[in-house]
Amino acid sequence: MRNRQTVTQTRSVDSGTYRVRERHAALIDRAAAWLAPTVGAIVAAAWLAGAGPALAVDMASRLEVAARLTAEAESYVERDDYTRAEPLLQAALIVAETAVGPTDARIIRNLNVLAELYLAERRHADAEPLLQRSLAIQEATLGTQDPTISFPVAALARLYRGWGRLEQAEPFYSRLVEIFDRVLGPEDFHTAFALERLAGLYAEEGKYTEAEPLYHRALPLFERLFRGDRVAVAGLLEAYAHVLARMERNDEAEALRTRARAIHERAEARPQN
Repeated sequence: MRNRQTVTQTRSVDSGTYRVRERHAALIDRAAAWLAPTVGAIVAAAWLAGAGPALAVDMASRLEVAARLTAEAESYVERDDYTRAEPLLQAALIVAETAVGPTDARIIRNLNVLAELYLAERRHADAEPLLQRSLAIQEATLGTQDPTISFPVAALARLYRGWGRLEQAEPFYSRLVEIFDRVLGPEDFHTAFALERLAGLYAEEGKYTEAEPLYHRALPLFERLFRGDRVAVAGLLEAYAHVLARMERNDEAEALRTRARAIHERAEARPQN
């Protein structure tokens, strides 16, 4: 009886091991298929050889393969050649996953870089699950209060706003304000821009009562950061004026528009280098 149970357990373990190896092999095949049109089948096979579990190559070597693929892809991204960059980034993510698994913190960069490419191409549906995974991994490994989660939080905010899903963008912009306010302080450059983005989102949604105090707080920060005489300040003044006008605070709105016009006039009067 004991021998039969041992045999059954061994078969179960062997079966599970086989399935894991089979999955890894399938992932590597997919990576090679994505790479081949870009760099050629032979080069793809050579690059991905280090990721093959059957070769018992160590984790560090696989991560090095993923890093090389990412670096190559980024050289194409710099030239706006997304067609060549995409398969390299997809392959890099797969190779990194075979090295450390789909929830390891070491794949965060792979997720973020590929998601940024999709955002640049306005492929929101492709970017969304990558950024959600990135945020979930960082929250699980670093905690929900760690400031480094600001990257996927900001990216998800941009994603949902660009996608037209404004209500879904709201909590991410709010969270971004909270992170920068807590970590960098209420007077920081990043805090100011987070306030402006959240205020603009509320205004876009017609939530003027929510937008107004954020613009009120952001304005002196912009004036200090840009010394009160930059186009960025004028843009904020105009956006704030629009909100005040919608709230029927017309005198205040006109005063802000007057200040914005004066900034534009001074900018136009400056000699061009």
